[in-house]
Amino acid sequence: MALFEDLLTVPPKELIYTVFIPFIIAFAIFWGILSALKIFDKKVNLILAFAIAFAATYYGAFGIVSTYLLNLSANLAVTAFVIIFILGIVIWSIFTLQDVFGPTDKKLMKTREKIEKLYSKLDRTHDPAKQRAIEKQIRKEEIKERLQESRDRRHR
Repeated sequence: MALFEDLLTVPPKELIYTVFIPFIIAFAIFWGILSALKIFDKKVNLILAFAIAFAATYYGAFGIVSTYLLNLSANLAVTAFVIIFILGIVIWSIFTLQDVFGPTDKKLMKTREKIEKLYSKLDRTHDPAKQRAIEKQIRKEEIKERLQESRDRRHR
């Protein structure tokens, strides 16, 4: 009877947080474990979960376990955040640097090679109409080259 006398002296708010909620949580955990294991019938699982939750609540084992799990989960959450944050930065920087230094430099080199080929073609051509057409292509390619260089400067 000492248990019920002790419960009557505890304020209702504290009773909810120190007895009722830990009991419900412990009951749900143990009933879920017993149901997943499928060792007993549903009624036996219910009675066992009730008895284990009642014992855990009465002896304060749930308070100790919940305090330990609270600290553990907080540490795991911070550790997971740090790992994900660092991995995110590394992955983001790899893709960003690849975009800045990789494809744009290759495009710029291809444009310069095309300009060089057009200049050599211009030197070999003696027809004024073809020379004007090649000069027009060279101007277009040089404009592309300048645009690519200015984009590269902005990204770096």
